[in-house]
Amino acid sequence: MEILIGQGVENVRFGMVESEIRLALGDPDRVWEAEEVRHLVYNDEYLDLWVNQGEEKRLEWFSTTNPKLTISGRSLIGERESETLDFLRRELKSENVDFEEFETFKSVTLSDHWLELHFEYDRLTTVNLGVLFDGDDEPVWPTP
Repeated sequence: MEILIGQGVENVRFGMVESEIRLALGDPDRVWEAEEVRHLVYNDEYLDLWVNQGEEKRLEWFSTTNPKLTISGRSLIGERESETLDFLRRELKSENVDFEEFETFKSVTLSDHWLELHFEYDRLTTVNLGVLFDGDDEPVWPTP
């Protein structure tokens, strides 16, 4: 499962509407809503897709714990924090890295890429990725 920064994951792209997602992945195993977001959960893919419920109703964020996840061909889930961050800083040329610690995990955000990483016990456990925004705070939807 390859993450494409600013684009999405595998054949699922930011900006897709729910019917397009269902064509690509089939019916979700679970659907739930919270705070103007409709979540489409795919158990076999370890994937939670967030579709905004504003007027566009487009995919804008996803979260995954898939052990087969790759970025630029490199497997990351389970990798140590320092190794993961060194690789991503080099690969993505990311300057803006923010750290936030919670009781049970650390969240690291590479805000230039809307990439959020969760580490537990010094190991990457979760990757979240969102659509990129332009200078006017408008989403930059990938083009097909």
